[in-house]
Amino acid sequence: MGAQRHRVATGTQSLTARLQARIRRDGPLSVADYMQACLSDPHEGAYAARHPIGKSGDFITAPEIS
Repeated sequence: MGAQRHRVATGTQSLTARLQARIRRDGPLSVADYMQACLSDPHEGAYAARHPIGKSGDFITAPEIS
């Protein structure tokens, strides 16, 4: 519900709607393009919506990060 209010308040379309419009306009997306949009979209992307690393973030196995 909060994300829905954010979209209405900012006047932006949901990521789903923008991806559907992109596919209608340009044709199929590659997996890389889809993942890029899902991870880094400025309004709904996983990295923009929350801090991906830390106690409440993703599980990280790379020793260089921790």
